[in-house]
Amino acid sequence: MSLSQDYDMYNNNNYVPPDLCICTFVLEQSLSVRALQEMLAKSGQNSEGAAQSGGHKTLLYGHAILLRHSFSSMYLACLKTSRSQTDKLSFDVGLQEDSTGEACWWTIHPASKQRSEGEKVRIGDDLILVSVSSERYLHLSISNGNIQVDASFMQTLWNVHPICSGSNIEEGYLLGGHVMRLFHGHDEVVTIPGSDQSEERQRIVNYETGKAGAKARSLWRMEPLRISWSGSHIRWGQPYRLRHLTTGHYLALTDDRGLVLQDREKSDTVSTTFCFRASKASAHTHTDTEAQTHRDALYALDSSLFLKDNENHKNHWTTDSDAIEEKLEQSPKRDIEGMGVAEIKYGDSLCFITHVATGLWLSYQAPDVKSARLGPLKRRACLHSEGHMDDGLTLQRCQHEESRAARIIRNTTLLFNRFIRDLDCLGVKNRALVALPIEEVLQTLNDLITYFQLPDAELEHEERQIKLRSLKNRQNLFKQEGMLTLVSNCIDRLNVYNSAAHFGECAGCEAGVAWKDILNLLYELLAALIRGNRNNCTQFSYNLDWLVSKLERLESSSGILEVLHCILIESPEALNIIQRGHIKSIISLLYKHGRNHKILDVLCSLCVCNGVAVRTNQNLICDHLLPKRDLLLQTQLVNDVQSMRPNIFLGVSEGSAQYKKWYYELMIDQVDHFVTSEPSHLRVGWANTKGYAPYPGGGEGWGGNGVGDDLYSFGFDGLHLWSGRIPRAVASLNQHILTSEDVVSCCLDLGAPSISFRINGQPVQGMFENFNTDGLFFPVVSFSAGVK
Repeated sequence: MSLSQDYDMYNNNNYVPPDLCICTFVLEQSLSVRALQEMLAKSGQNSEGAAQSGGHKTLLYGHAILLRHSFSSMYLACLKTSRSQTDKLSFDVGLQEDSTGEACWWTIHPASKQRSEGEKVRIGDDLILVSVSSERYLHLSISNGNIQVDASFMQTLWNVHPICSGSNIEEGYLLGGHVMRLFHGHDEVVTIPGSDQSEERQRIVNYETGKAGAKARSLWRMEPLRISWSGSHIRWGQPYRLRHLTTGHYLALTDDRGLVLQDREKSDTVSTTFCFRASKASAHTHTDTEAQTHRDALYALDSSLFLKDNENHKNHWTTDSDAIEEKLEQSPKRDIEGMGVAEIKYGDSLCFITHVATGLWLSYQAPDVKSARLGPLKRRACLHSEGHMDDGLTLQRCQHEESRAARIIRNTTLLFNRFIRDLDCLGVKNRALVALPIEEVLQTLNDLITYFQLPDAELEHEERQIKLRSLKNRQNLFKQEGMLTLVSNCIDRLNVYNSAAHFGECAGCEAGVAWKDILNLLYELLAALIRGNRNNCTQFSYNLDWLVSKLERLESSSGILEVLHCILIESPEALNIIQRGHIKSIISLLYKHGRNHKILDVLCSLCVCNGVAVRTNQNLICDHLLPKRDLLLQTQLVNDVQSMRPNIFLGVSEGSAQYKKWYYELMIDQVDHFVTSEPSHLRVGWANTKGYAPYPGGGEGWGGNGVGDDLYSFGFDGLHLWSGRIPRAVASLNQHILTSEDVVSCCLDLGAPSISFRINGQPVQGMFENFNTDGLFFPVVSFSAGVK
C-alpha cells in the first residue's frame, strides 16, 4: 500500500489533499493477544469467526486489531512477498479477501515511555503497529522514488486522530464523505454531459432536467478539508471540496474557463474549496478576519492513513506517520473536537454554495435556446457575485450500492481508456516503447464478470429478487455511462490483429499470450452487462451486424455466442433484425466447432420467442442445416390444448317448457399421458356461451385454453373439479385420472342449478352448484396430443 505525503504544506497554495476514500479502514475487531491465540487454535487457524466472538470496545495498548478496507471489504495483511530493493528482510503489506490466520492481525504498542501496555489508546498518541505473523513493524519506506508501506524491522510512528463517532450520528443529516445529488427545485440536478460527449465537454457542469437525476453522472462526494473529524456533521460555512464520482474530477474555479471539473492533480485547495450557506444574507455577516481564517485553513492539512471503527459507540481512527499541526477555522470547540451539531438535513435544508476564496455564488446561466429544442433543458453552471434568488439547492443522499458502482465505473473507464490509447500507439511509426497494462486488464475483467454474476438459483425467492433488482440497477448505471460502447471499442482495437503471434510482435510476448483471453473476457463482460436486462439487450441488438461479423474469428467465437444468446433470449425485437446471412454465419460454426452446445442454444433461441414459433427462422435453419447434416434441432414441444363440442345449446327462460335436466356420456378410446415432458390434458364438462372462448395460444398467464380455465366452464379430469383455473379435489370409487376405456357421465340440472359427474357408473363425491345460468350451456371436452 502506498501513501503520498507532503512534508512542506504550510502556506502552500498548490497543496492537493489525498484521496481520503481509499485510505479508510474499519477497526473490525480488537482482542488481547492471548484471546487471539486461543481463538486461532480453536478454529484451526481460521479467524473468520472473530467478528462473532467477543471483543473490547475500548482500544488498549498490547491488543491485536483487525483492519478492514472500507471500500473493498478486504483486510490489511502482511503478505509473503517482498518487492523492496533496499530492504531484503521486509515483507509487502497489502489487502487480502479473508481474515484467515495471523497475517491480518496487528498489535498496537505505545511509542512513548509514558504509556504502558494495557492503557487506553489516547487521541494524539504516537503508535507502533506490529504484524502478529511476521513480528515486523508497519513501516513507511521509500523505494525507487515511491512511498510505500511494508512490514520491516525499522519502526515508523503512527499518530491517532478520530474521524467520526458512531454514537453521535444524526440520521438524515449530511456528514463528511457522503455521496449525494444536488437538486435545484424539483426537476433540475447539477450534473455533467453524458458519456456520448467528448472528454473536454464532460468537464462542463450543467443544471439538467429529465432522467439525469437517476444517473451516476449526477453523483458528488462531499470531502471536507479537515482530516480530524472529517466524518462529522457538516455545518454551515465549513470548507469542503466536491468530487464528481464517475470522473474523479473536482469542481473548481479557473481563471480562463470559469467553473469546470478539474483533474485531481491540478485541484489545489484554493480553487476547489466551497462551503454551504443557509442564505446569501448570512454570508455578509462574516468579517474580513473570519474570511481570511477560512482561507488560511486551506493551506495546512495532513496526509494520512485512515483506520475507521464501525462498531456501535466507537470512534473512527486515522493514523499519520508525521504529526502535522492543522490550522482550522474559528468555530466552537465542540465542533472541532467532536461530531458537532447536525445542521444540514437531506431533502429539507436549502443550501447556497459559495466559493471560499472568492466569495462567488454557484448559480446558472440562461439556457441555450437551440439545445432546449433538442432534448432536456440544460443550463450552464457558473460562479457569480450575486447570482439568482433561487440559487438554493436541496441535497439527496444516494445509496451505498449506487456510489460503489459509480466508483467502479470511474476506475474501469480510466483503465479501458488508457488501454485503448496504448493500443492506438502501437500502430504509430517510430513510436516509443508502450507497456500495456495486461495483468491489470485481465484482473479487472474477471472482477467485473463476477460483479455482474447472476444470483444463485437456490436462494430464497425474496432474497433472489432483491439481488436481481440490485444487479439490474448496476447494469443500467454502467450502460448509461457508456460502458457497452467502451468495451466494444476495446474489442475493435484488439481485432485489428490477426492472431496472438501478430499481436505479440507489436505489443510483446506477454501481451501476445493474453490476447485470446482478453478478447473472450471482453465478450463475456458484454454478455454480463446485458444478461437478464431487456432494455440493455434491446439497445445492444442494433449492433447485431457488428457482432455476427466477428464470428469469423474462431479464437473469440465462444464469447460472441454468449452475447448473441443473451440478446436473442431477452430481446424479441432482435428477431426482426436477424437476416439470412446471420443464420448462415451461425450455422457455419457447426462445421468449424462441431456440435457446440452454445451454437445450438443460439439456433434454438432464433426459433422460438416467448413460447411462439418464429416460422421464418425455422424454415431458414431447416433449408441450410438439416438437408446437409444428420442433426435434429429440437426447440420445445408444447401441449397445445384444443376443445370440441357438439352443436347442442341448452338454456332456460321464464315460462319455457324446455327440459331442465340433461345428461351425456363420453367414452375415451386411448390416452398417452406423457407425449411431452408435461402431462397430457383431458377434461370433460359443460361450458357457457357467455364467456367460454378457448384458443390454442392460451395457458398460464395468457388466458383460458381448456374446460375449467375460466368462470364460464366447469370440467372434470378424474381427480379434480375445475372452474376459474382452480382445481378442487374430489373422491370416487377406484379414483384415478381419466384414462383409456373410461366412461364419463356429465349431468346438468338447470333448475337447481347443479353439475355432477359419474366415472364408470360410480358417482363423484362433489358437484358444482349455484352458478350463473345466463346464456346457453353446451357439452365440451378439451384435450391435448395423445388423447383419442
